[in-house]
Amino acid sequence: MILKNSLLTALFILISSLAFAQDDCAVEVTFVWTLDSDWCESWCKIENSMGNLVAGYFSACQNQGCAACDLDDLYGWTGQSMDAILDNGNYVITQTIILPDGDYTVEIHDGYGDGWSDNATGGIDAFTISGNIDYSIDFVNGFTTTGQFTLSCEPGEGCTDEIACNYDSNAVIDDGSCLYFDECGICDGSGIPAGDCDCLGNVLDAIGDCGGDCTVDYDGDGICDDCPGEIDECGICNGPGAIYGCGCTEIPAGDCDCNGNILDAIGECGGDCDLDLNNNGVCDDEEVLGCLFGSHNGIPIAQEL
Repeated sequence: MILKNSLLTALFILISSLAFAQDDCAVEVTFVWTLDSDWCESWCKIENSMGNLVAGYFSACQNQGCAACDLDDLYGWTGQSMDAILDNGNYVITQTIILPDGDYTVEIHDGYGDGWSDNATGGIDAFTISGNIDYSIDFVNGFTTTGQFTLSCEPGEGCTDEIACNYDSNAVIDDGSCLYFDECGICDGSGIPAGDCDCLGNVLDAIGDCGGDCTVDYDGDGICDDCPGEIDECGICNGPGAIYGCGCTEIPAGDCDCNGNILDAIGECGGDCDLDLNNNGVCDDEEVLGCLFGSHNGIPIAQEL
């Protein structure tokens, strides 16, 4: 590993010496690659007008599948250090380097042939450059795409805010073009879309979980009511239906019907008799003093005492 790094460093010094010999003017630029989950099967080469490889990256896990890799397996072609992070499901690789002004070509590759189409913007702005230049390449499909750009040392207008995502370290006049990362980490993005609950396109489910799979909460109690069968007329998953005394429930204990009525003193449901002290079935409020109520052949009669 030490020998490998020494050779890469020597190669970088040689290439840098050849490049800077052409021109004493140099520009600091930052390259940003935004990739999908197939980052380990990708690479990028940046060459100057003489065909010298001056920047870019490659993965040490080519043709092995990303499960065998981690972000430490990324290397610069010419020995430069690489910064790579996993951000909201996207792999973002950055490289800041000083290059002489002039013309450059870019070649970016995807080992699966579908471009970097699963990244945050679907392969749009898959590769961007900042630093006295505003440049980007889309990579939405295919195995390889290419581009060209020109670096200039002449100071000009641009974004001078260092916290902006398009900060131009060579600009001396702020032209109002500064852009900023949104809450999803996208430069000049619009943030979480209306109706979504995160940056991945998820929405709240029926019980308020972001990205959850609950579709129904009939009673609003925060407990998912999803049912693998049918909801009966009482709102019960695979229930028997309205088969009880009051439909979905039995008559409450102590009541005599489903309306909350109770038996009065003479046994009438919902009646208004309060007393029947002699338990003769006649409300005491309706009995005649001095009479004994009874019946003859089932016909109520009153007899004098």
